[in-house]
Amino acid sequence: MVSAWRANISEPSRAFIFSFLVLLLTVGCTARNVKEKMEIVIEPLRSYEECVELIRGQSLEYSFMTSQPVKFNIHYHSEKDIMYPVLMDKVPDWSGTFSINELKDYSGEQEHFCMMWENPNPEEVKLTCEYRVIGE
Repeated sequence: MVSAWRANISEPSRAFIFSFLVLLLTVGCTARNVKEKMEIVIEPLRSYEECVELIRGQSLEYSFMTSQPVKFNIHYHSEKDIMYPVLMDKVPDWSGTFSINELKDYSGEQEHFCMMWENPNPEEVKLTCEYRVIGE
């Protein structure tokens, strides 16, 4: 029965189905390049942290908007200390690309990098953020 089904599909249709399946598999294999989108409420005098795994050759593209200015950083934990390659105060929105290839003190052992928003305000802050890991 299966061979009869195959016999009824023309060569161009088989090529299309094969190409479509290859495309689906390829898209599934590049999931780490998918953009993440989040909407968070940060309570007064609290913080929110979102961590991603990065290896050499990869970068983090990010952008965010907040309802009120916040403290923002991207940090990682080294063997001896917490390192802050990105550190900003009183920023309501920002976008950028963070690459570990540009870090001078990076040993290559740390793979988790965290974006952190701190709400210094007496009222809650709404955060909207989009990010994705790009590269190898």
